[in-house]
Amino acid sequence: MANASTGLFVVRITALRDSESQERVALYLSGRLRGKTVEEIRGYLDRLPIVVTRRAAPDLAERIQRELSNLGAVVELEPIGAETAPPSVEVPPPPAAGAWIPVDIFAAAPIQQGFPWDLRGPLGIFRAWWETLKFSLRWPDDFFARMSISGGYQSPLLYAVICNLLVLLISLIWVIPILFFFPALVFFITAKLNVTGFTILLMALGLLLAVVTLPLLIAIMTFIGAAIMHLFVVLLGGRGGYQATFRVACFANSGQVLQVVPYLGPLAAIAFWFALVFFGYRHAHRLEPAPAIVAMVLPLVMVIGAVMAAVIAVIIGVVGSLDLTKLIPE
Repeated sequence: MANASTGLFVVRITALRDSESQERVALYLSGRLRGKTVEEIRGYLDRLPIVVTRRAAPDLAERIQRELSNLGAVVELEPIGAETAPPSVEVPPPPAAGAWIPVDIFAAAPIQQGFPWDLRGPLGIFRAWWETLKFSLRWPDDFFARMSISGGYQSPLLYAVICNLLVLLISLIWVIPILFFFPALVFFITAKLNVTGFTILLMALGLLLAVVTLPLLIAIMTFIGAAIMHLFVVLLGGRGGYQATFRVACFANSGQVLQVVPYLGPLAAIAFWFALVFFGYRHAHRLEPAPAIVAMVLPLVMVIGAVMAAVIAVIIGVVGSLDLTKLIPE
């Protein structure tokens, strides 16, 4: 660790514990090194040792060392006097110094907790979404340990909307064959149930309206779902506020993307949802394992029961309003 010296410190990564540590450190550094992609950072990490920063105050050096060590890096701090410190971060290193990163990362950008989704500016929204998806599914514990429990609703909600829209759009591929039978279906409904063409048109317009307003519906359901989740979190001793639960609910949508995989996809999505919410509750609300499990299972049971009751009520209402005798051949 850094001592109480008034000088500056060189922060150097000398080793990585394993390949997963390399991925974590690459994601971490990519958010603080402007103009460098994750792939480029991985390239630097293949040529250790590398210097992260050459001019760090003691408290900053300790913080960098602590955060990188938690991600699996072996970090070395080298004290230097202020009078002997490099005058500029652009000064080329001596050949024997290893593969130096040619920018003082932590001087160029402030340290911030978070993950790639917070870096939509430098990474781009789709690249940030992809890196966030991989990070959350591969290391959910570390992911939620770095998630901020504040900062607004718009950013996590955007992530949830993208995940759900992507699943719905890809799922349409599996129903394309049904479109070939759509004319026959319309004819059957019109002829057998005495439904007019105008009614069919209204149904089509209603479907189009539902597609257009889908992002709004996803947002509304996310807020409602997070409210239900938060109720049980509070009852079981959660320490975070509603926004913390909302953020957990939004980023837990990473698992929904697995639904596009045929057959086993939905089961995998459910399993990952449980895992993501579990670690989210553990970090965002400081819940012990048992209360965290109970807090995420109870609202799910309640929602499933309510949905089943609503579906049964709708089916009974629809069946009761149709003249099914017209479907029976005379």
